[in-house]
Amino acid sequence: MDTIKMIALDLDGTALRNDGTLSPAVKETLMRAIAEGIVVVIASGRPFEGLPACVTEMAGVSYAVVSNGAGVYDMKRRTRIWSKPLPAAAVSKAVLAAESWGYTVEFFAEGRAYGAKDYVSDPVKYGRSAQFVGYVQSTRTPVADINGFIRENENRLDSIAFICPEWKEKVQVMERLCRMLPDVYVTTSGGDLIELMHGDTSKAKGLAFLSEICKIAPEEIAAFGNGDNDVDMLQYAGCGIAVENASERCKEVCTHLVKSNEMDGVAEGIRWILRRNKEE
Repeated sequence: MDTIKMIALDLDGTALRNDGTLSPAVKETLMRAIAEGIVVVIASGRPFEGLPACVTEMAGVSYAVVSNGAGVYDMKRRTRIWSKPLPAAAVSKAVLAAESWGYTVEFFAEGRAYGAKDYVSDPVKYGRSAQFVGYVQSTRTPVADINGFIRENENRLDSIAFICPEWKEKVQVMERLCRMLPDVYVTTSGGDLIELMHGDTSKAKGLAFLSEICKIAPEEIAAFGNGDNDVDMLQYAGCGIAVENASERCKEVCTHLVKSNEMDGVAEGIRWILRRNKEE
């Protein structure tokens, strides 16, 4: 394995515990990696403004790939340095499909998440799992006129998310969306969301952009993940690490498997990387 110069880190279900917090062990190993000159990148399905403070306030985190690759941010300057919004035609088709199929949707635009006012007020009523209520209400901006919002923002949407809590149904809906929108990247980070982005975006594409500007080869990158939306990132990186609670697709493509997010698997993986780097 080449010396690792960049670590890309998924958050929910990977670096974060199930309660949304960063354990002391994971924080300590990340700080060690930063101190040793490794570029730390957040790679999340969350929008930029939905990233947790325990991560955004950590000194030394360099970049964030957000909305599954639809945007890349310089964390030190809190500025967006790359983006690829959904095509307006795809937005219209996706919204019409959601209405005709009876699904509630969320919208992500330039780093912020939006939802219909009634939905944000009572997410469970519209299909969200109860465990996500606090997260939705603290990170989604309520919109009174959702149709007007779509018309005004159809050219600047990073992502659209369908709320679909049943796994079998979710697989079928994703297949239908892929057939209907061949130029759109359709994925899931797990939980009850189906996420739609521009077809030329993914966490791997965001990492490739950072690889170029940082002059760090893919072989010198380690990526941690747990969901299907992390698969391409784990394949892109020279060292793809899945946590024990990862999806089967993640486990199939990873080069290393560590303990679960609840058992500080990311800390385990970073310690191993730091030891290997010293041996190189």
